[in-house]
Amino acid sequence: MNRTDILKIFHLKRISFGICFVLLAANVLMYIILVAGQGKDIDSLQERYSKLRRLKNTPKPNGETGYLASRKDLEQFYDHLEPESDFIDMVGDLKERFTESGLVVSKMTFKPEYLANHSLWKYTTSCTVTGGYRQLKKILADIQTSPFLLCIDQLAFYNDSNEKEKVDMSIAFTTYYKEKT
Repeated sequence: MNRTDILKIFHLKRISFGICFVLLAANVLMYIILVAGQGKDIDSLQERYSKLRRLKNTPKPNGETGYLASRKDLEQFYDHLEPESDFIDMVGDLKERFTESGLVVSKMTFKPEYLANHSLWKYTTSCTVTGGYRQLKKILADIQTSPFLLCIDQLAFYNDSNEKEKVDMSIAFTTYYKEKT
């Protein structure tokens, strides 16, 4: 192959070579723009991550200091607990939220348990709720923003059909209440 043959091929395929050159130039330009633009963001995020790692690795208070801090945390927890008589209000609030979301609730079961060493009542509640994914997502968000302390212990979703958006959500959660005084 001599020089004139190469020039003929280049002349015949000039559109293809032009497109390849434009794509290569665009690719290099985008790489420069994106890497240069994101390089600073990546560096700042890595720095933040390093700072957070260092904070997590700081020594925890031990001995008497740790004990006092834990005791203060527990006292704050106890201070924020509602009296046991508010359990009925929580159940009513929860049923109202289910109804407003358009969900069907199967039987709700409540299991009270007295924790004598903490002077607390622990109510474990479980039920199955049926509805669409959006409705279930909304009710979970509502539970999170509930004024009552609700600790979700178990959460499972079941859908028997790929065609219908009818989902069963099995949920179990625990609430804690102060002992009646």
